[in-house]
Amino acid sequence: MDRDQLTEKFRGLTIWKANGQRAPHKPLLVLLALGCLQRKGQQELPYAEIEGPMKQLLEDFGPPRQTYHPEYPFFHLQSDGVWELTTEGGIQLPLDRKLPNAGVFREYGVKGGFPEPILEIFQEDPEAVRVVAELLLGAHFPATYHEDLLQSVGLDLEIAGTAESTTRIRDPKFRREVLLAYGYRCAVCGLKIEMQDKTVAIEAAHIKWHQAGGPDHTANGLALCTLHHKLFDVGAFTLDPDLVLSVSSMAHGNEGFQRWLLDFNGDRIHRPALSELAPQPDFLQWHVREVFKGKGRYELNLN
Repeated sequence: MDRDQLTEKFRGLTIWKANGQRAPHKPLLVLLALGCLQRKGQQELPYAEIEGPMKQLLEDFGPPRQTYHPEYPFFHLQSDGVWELTTEGGIQLPLDRKLPNAGVFREYGVKGGFPEPILEIFQEDPEAVRVVAELLLGAHFPATYHEDLLQSVGLDLEIAGTAESTTRIRDPKFRREVLLAYGYRCAVCGLKIEMQDKTVAIEAAHIKWHQAGGPDHTANGLALCTLHHKLFDVGAFTLDPDLVLSVSSMAHGNEGFQRWLLDFNGDRIHRPALSELAPQPDFLQWHVREVFKGKGRYELNLN
């Protein structure tokens, strides 16, 4: 196996899909395993050891859910040919292949890791670690997540922009059209800065993420300053179909938090001059369901 073949294997991970729901479980497990391999040379990960970190990753970087199941990717990643499980003493696991059981994993000392051919490439070619990490980041997470996610899994990489492995090509007109629609200012705080006639610190944010199939249409975009783009992507606030902003009950901070976020709670954001360019309710509802964390400090009108 060479690096190109390795890349194709990870590009082809089977990701569970239903009604637009996010399922980043497998990419998160691979990134965590790469971090353990890079930092500690750890080739096999005992489930009991990584259950807690995986649950935290799902809470921090996955969609909000009532319960989190680190055992699912730990078991089902085997089907992609990039992961294998072993037990203490080679004991056969009493498992229903459709219903992995975390208690059984702990009891039998189950460990997971990359198969030998893949492990050899990662050990002999450190660049392959970067390539696979960039592929997974670009394909499954917005750029606002990358630095925090890399730090959380302990990967020391220099990610330079969007990975070439992103599965869909972005429309270069998206940024221009979104910023134009909002008058080159942040839809939340109204910030507008120009340097030598160029707009700076204002970005075109996807409401339904590009990685989740969100289109490069103005109605799926918001012009946000760098700060509010990051806060929107991590679920610190969301919008209802009337474009009223609601801050998450999980978000807290000092006077800066009050000034730059909480003071906007219950306010309508700035709208495009043309109503057809305003965010569509379906995209906003996706953000509420798949990104927004906790409960809103302002009661959302989702009808």
